[in-house]
Amino acid sequence: MTDATVEVTQPGSLRISGCLEAANAVVIEQQGRDLMSSDNSVSVWQIDLGGITACSSVGLSVLLCWLRFAKKCSFQLKFVNMSADLFDLARVSGLDSVLPLGIE
Repeated sequence: MTDATVEVTQPGSLRISGCLEAANAVVIEQQGRDLMSSDNSVSVWQIDLGGITACSSVGLSVLLCWLRFAKKCSFQLKFVNMSADLFDLARVSGLDSVLPLGIE
C-alpha cells in the first residue's frame, strides 16, 4: 500500500498521487479542501488524477465531496487524467455524467 498525497502543482492545479482508499480518504479530502481554500483568486481548479495508483469507490466519494465544496465556494473543478479503471467505476456508478471530466 502506498499512501495518497494531494499537492498544488501550480496555481489552480492539484495532483493526487498514490493509493486512494478508505484509510486515507478523509485526510485527502480535507487536504484538498484546505489547498483549494488557500487561493481565492482561482475560479477553476484542475484536479489531476493521473498519479492515482489504486482507487476504489471511496475515491469517487472524495471527488464528489470536492464538487460540493466547490459549488459552496463558487468555483469550478475539472478532473483530468482519470484512469480507465476509475472512469469505469464512475460509469458503472452513473457518475461519469456528473463529474466534470477534462480531456488531457
